[in-house]
Amino acid sequence: MAMASTGGSSQPPSRLRVGALVRKLVLKTCPNSPNVERLYNYSLRLLSSNLLPSLEDEHSVQDALQRAMVQRHGVKYAARVSDLCRQVHGQNVVNNRWQILYLLYTLRESQGELAVTQSLLPAPAPAPTPAERRVLATLLDPNSAQPCSATSPSVAQVSQAKATQRQITALKQRQATETDFSVGEEELLADVLLACQGLQGKYILYNPRHEAFTVSSEVGVTTPVRQLVEKLASLGWLFNEVRAYAEANHEFRLNQAFASALRDELAEYYRLMSLLQSQTQPDADSYKLTLRRLIVWTLEPLQRLKMLAMMVDTCKGLRGGRLLSKLYAFSHHGDEMVLSLVSSLIKRLLVPFFEVLHHWMYDGLLHDVHSEFFVAHNPDAQQPSQENAFDYWSNSFYLKRSMLPSFISPSLANMIITIGKTINFVRVFCDDSTDFMQPLARLDPLGSLSWHQDEGTSSELPGLAEAVQEAYAFSAQYLLRILFEKQQLRSHLFAARKYLLLGQGDFVIHLMDLLRDELEQPADQLLVHNITGVLDGALRETNAQYETPDVLQRLQVHVSLNFAGEKGWDVFTLDYAMSGPISALFSPSMKTAYRNMFNHLWRAKRVEFAMADIWSQQASYARTLAVVDEMTPILRDVRGLGAKMNHFVNQIQYYMSFEVLETSWKQLLAGVDSARDLNDLISTHSKFVTRVTHHMFLSQSTADILSQLRSMFDLIISYKDLQEHIHLLGFDEMHRRRRGAADIASRMQRGEWGQDRHDDERQAEERQTFQGKLEHAAQQLKVNADSFERMLLRFLDLISHQKDDEYLQFLMMRLNFNKYYIRSSRA
Repeated sequence: MAMASTGGSSQPPSRLRVGALVRKLVLKTCPNSPNVERLYNYSLRLLSSNLLPSLEDEHSVQDALQRAMVQRHGVKYAARVSDLCRQVHGQNVVNNRWQILYLLYTLRESQGELAVTQSLLPAPAPAPTPAERRVLATLLDPNSAQPCSATSPSVAQVSQAKATQRQITALKQRQATETDFSVGEEELLADVLLACQGLQGKYILYNPRHEAFTVSSEVGVTTPVRQLVEKLASLGWLFNEVRAYAEANHEFRLNQAFASALRDELAEYYRLMSLLQSQTQPDADSYKLTLRRLIVWTLEPLQRLKMLAMMVDTCKGLRGGRLLSKLYAFSHHGDEMVLSLVSSLIKRLLVPFFEVLHHWMYDGLLHDVHSEFFVAHNPDAQQPSQENAFDYWSNSFYLKRSMLPSFISPSLANMIITIGKTINFVRVFCDDSTDFMQPLARLDPLGSLSWHQDEGTSSELPGLAEAVQEAYAFSAQYLLRILFEKQQLRSHLFAARKYLLLGQGDFVIHLMDLLRDELEQPADQLLVHNITGVLDGALRETNAQYETPDVLQRLQVHVSLNFAGEKGWDVFTLDYAMSGPISALFSPSMKTAYRNMFNHLWRAKRVEFAMADIWSQQASYARTLAVVDEMTPILRDVRGLGAKMNHFVNQIQYYMSFEVLETSWKQLLAGVDSARDLNDLISTHSKFVTRVTHHMFLSQSTADILSQLRSMFDLIISYKDLQEHIHLLGFDEMHRRRRGAADIASRMQRGEWGQDRHDDERQAEERQTFQGKLEHAAQQLKVNADSFERMLLRFLDLISHQKDDEYLQFLMMRLNFNKYYIRSSRA
């Protein structure tokens, strides 16, 4: 009661009402307890505790309390706590639920941490009586009227066991500091403006450990004010991050442009700080700046600095196209302020970028000292010469994907690099030093481009694609006109078709007739100048003489490396010298492919000629050798095997000449007519060569078929020799018999016997020798026939595995149209 009297009227009415309610609660709970005053004082100290709450709302306190119960006592107690919290939440008469739950949470911590300290309790006292425990239980749960358990531990004992005097002193000092309002708002405001510019003040210092501006721990300000000041001071850290990049020395041009744009942004920020500083002066009575007004002023600058700091952090170490791509990624943002900021920065970076792009697109020059552009020169490329136009076009310049800005598509980038390559190609290989791109350069379409925001949702660069496409079409058409009109590219392609792919029939036939004896020699005995003379004669004596001198001069003889046992047929090839701009279509691999195609077609043509000779001999000698009866069976077998071989050779020739060469040639001409640039010409010609080499069995995947086909060609040539040998046997026997008949007739005219016993024995011996030779030739013919049939079956089996090649499937059908070889193999 003395406590109530001492409270007096000096205390606030609310405090008097709380004290009266607490006393009433203590008296009602413990009416007969001798320690009423001690319990009353203890309860007041609990309620007036200045400990700062770490949990800000009812739900967070409830969750923390449940987690603590699970950790210390298990799920069962946590469920009990959850049920009690729901009961408290359902009581409408309880207005301060958060305070009650937080009190419970604080008392929970008193068993392990210092919350209810020793200073809040009197000197060590005995354990509370049951009545005292009922008071504590009522304080913890006003809705609970159950008495406290007699076995509950003493709060005072727990606090005394866990707390130390040093911790109590530190807690009191911190509480006293937080409630000391010794620094005025004007002084804090001055320091905040300094911190916003990255400078330390009297009360706000930079903390390197936390990398932030914080209020000095020695300054007494309330927690909300401290948080407000530190939020404003975060501008200083952002400002320093942006300024560090803006004021650094950058070697690369786009980085320099980025730093310049950042300095302009910081200059605007400085002007804002100057304006705010003027509103803190004594004469600024009309609008006095405060901390809360400063929050409003710095909302947009804070967002801009955050974005700038984020860009600076993301773009560190990047240059050229990579830097542009990273900045462009920030433009995919829904905030119009961010879009405007990013657009202004990209506009500044596009100035040096477009300068390099302009020189490349209209001059063919690469002014890129620091390798920031997405087009680069290959230092390992060969020096340009009239024979390596393909290497110059393909390898001199290349596209750096890593430096390609993300707002430029790969197809547009390929157009850009093609424009510059075309200008350089015309200048180096076409003897054209005119600035043919100047009509477009004077219009300066790149100079009129600017970054455009489309309804605040995306950023783009309208007009760039149109400018690139216009320059691409103009430069490509200029080069194509040079190739087709001045360099006569189409004439050279037709020359390759006629002479390297044996399309000029009269020339091929005449050349083969002239070279037949020469190419029968061993390969190491061939003389190139002799063959060259024969070639010149064939050109003069056929329709090839009407070709242009440029085409005729390019036809040359080439003898490949020879191996032991090879003949001239195996190493002889015609070559077509490709030089100047047209050599861009003929890479070294394509030249090798043309030599292989000529050699393959030349072998097939030789076999075709051999079959023509075989048929001619059979037609001529069949009636002549009919007088030798023994020759009739073997000649029939020779004609049968010849017919099989002739059918095979004709089908192979038809396949290669019409189904492969003619169809591929038609596709090549269509591709040449529709080509947009030199890349299209090279690609079309490359597809033609690849298609022909594959379908002619010259690719890696058809090597087995080619080997089998050449073995069959060799067998046909050996068959021709065997037929000539058989015919020679027949003619020798026919001449022998005619001589014998003539001798008999001569003797009989002289009145002598036509022949005697010695003549009969001699004729019988000669006939026996002839029969032996004929039987041996028949055996060789049988071996050839069996070998050819076996090889043909193997050939059919190999091409049957080429399921995706419809031309080969048609070839197989024509070779075995009546299933003869299948029946023969089964037999």
